[in-house]
Amino acid sequence: MPNSIISIQPDFPHLIKEVRASQDLTQEQLAQRLGVTFGTINGWERGKHRPMPAMAKRLLRLAKKCGVRVEDNPSPQQPV
Repeated sequence: MPNSIISIQPDFPHLIKEVRASQDLTQEQLAQRLGVTFGTINGWERGKHRPMPAMAKRLLRLAKKCGVRVEDNPSPQQPV
């Protein structure tokens, strides 16, 4: 059996909801704050799409700034 590596990525739908709740923001307001569209935030929050790496880093920094613990939002990925 080959060794498998499991990468842990944040659960972005949950993380975005937590950030919005902590700041009392609508999806539209968060979109404006990040410089993206409402549809982009909506897609991320519904799990339809994942943010690109640069935006993912911005979201993680924003979560930390808002007091949202990323460790509370893990999402296991498929073994590589």
